[in-house]
Amino acid sequence: MPNVCVPALGDLKNAATWYIVDGNVSPSEQFKGMCNVLVLASANHDNFYAFCKGLTCSPPKYMKAWDLEDLLLCHEKLYEKALTTHQLRERYAWFGGNLRSILKEANPSKVTQEAVNRYSIKELMLLVSGKYSHLGNYSHTLCHFRVDEDFQAHGISFASARVEEVVLATLQQQQQLKLQQFLEAA
Repeated sequence: MPNVCVPALGDLKNAATWYIVDGNVSPSEQFKGMCNVLVLASANHDNFYAFCKGLTCSPPKYMKAWDLEDLLLCHEKLYEKALTTHQLRERYAWFGGNLRSILKEANPSKVTQEAVNRYSIKELMLLVSGKYSHLGNYSHTLCHFRVDEDFQAHGISFASARVEEVVLATLQQQQQLKLQQFLEAA
């Protein structure tokens, strides 16, 4: 079993401490510390909303998605045996800088379509329009945080051009189906 370092409560009250949130936290857990918080989770707002409500420090910081150059360097040092450079580039073209998906998902087009299919037409249209009122409740397969140089999130964007194409094609198919159903019912 790997060593896990859990900071002492006193450390979480120290403004010089950085607390890293990676993945989902308990939906009812609120963070009571005063230290800095760095969120590595997906753009699914529900994963960390309750947690962040308890913050008594500055707003959480968000890690931006990896760029291809950094992924290639990481691949060379750590993941050369896990996947080929061609596989890394192909998965990057689908998942953008989501390292977890790049390392884990062998069928990017299938995973992307499954992620898109979980959302309604309305949710997908809000995503496409960029008018979603908060950071959203979207999978990191579809979206990444737009992060500035101060690690503040300013909305979400598609993970890649391929994801955007799948979302738009799915929207078009769903709208055509709705129109066909309407005409058949008339």
